[in-house]
Amino acid sequence: MYYGGEDIAGKTVAMLAGEVGYVFQNPDDQIFKYHVIDEVMFGPLNIGMSAEEAKKHAVAALTEVGLEKLVNENPYDLELSERKLVAIASVLAMDTKVLILDEPTNDLDIATLTILEDYLDSFQGIVITVSHDRYFLDRVVRRIFAFEGDGVLRQYEGGFTDYAARKAAEAEAEEESRADVKPAAPPKEKGQRTRGPQKLKFTYKEQKDYETIEADMAALEERIAGLEEEIQASARDFVKLNQLMEEKEKAEKELEEKMDRWMYLEELAAKIAEQQG
Repeated sequence: MYYGGEDIAGKTVAMLAGEVGYVFQNPDDQIFKYHVIDEVMFGPLNIGMSAEEAKKHAVAALTEVGLEKLVNENPYDLELSERKLVAIASVLAMDTKVLILDEPTNDLDIATLTILEDYLDSFQGIVITVSHDRYFLDRVVRRIFAFEGDGVLRQYEGGFTDYAARKAAEAEAEEESRADVKPAAPPKEKGQRTRGPQKLKFTYKEQKDYETIEADMAALEERIAGLEEEIQASARDFVKLNQLMEEKEKAEKELEEKMDRWMYLEELAAKIAEQQG
């Protein structure tokens, strides 16, 4: 792997810390200090900034994410979405050229998500994000790298909508290519009737799914947002918190399955419309 024209395969995380910032998916895996300001100063101090410079960078980063009034709070007393922003600020304060975000929209409410999106709009470096949030990808990214099985990583220009449209077009072209290669017809027996090409159409279940799937996805997204609010409100009730996290994970998996189904149905609907011409 190369960065800045240099092979960095042998470099440690610490050696890259001044250039590449990484925000964990779960902020509780990243936070370990007992004051917000100390947490956010830790990275800058580690890469050689003076205490004065580190504090200046930390305050600026906390201001960027709207937490400047919480500098003396204990991160563990904050809501989950606020802890997520503390983790992000701790990386922003290091002023790295590359920012890596792992599922950054998980646990964020609308207000904190807007703060993150606005910051990324103005970020001058490179942002690499791992995300299943199609709306966030459409809002923020300009290029998608998709894992397509067997170790293949493929680049697509644009956001999630562009990626989905490209995949649908490729699937349609592949289908047409297969249709052009017609197998030799078996010898026709005397008196045997032949059937014309079969018309594409939805099955009953596909038709019902197609009519409701967008509403189903919207309902799941609303459910996930509601669970995120409940998770923030239950930060100190660990039993309930675990239950809510499991529910959220289940809902996110169901939403991902719905999205795959939606893409399939959209492709099929396009083919049916083209056939009807």
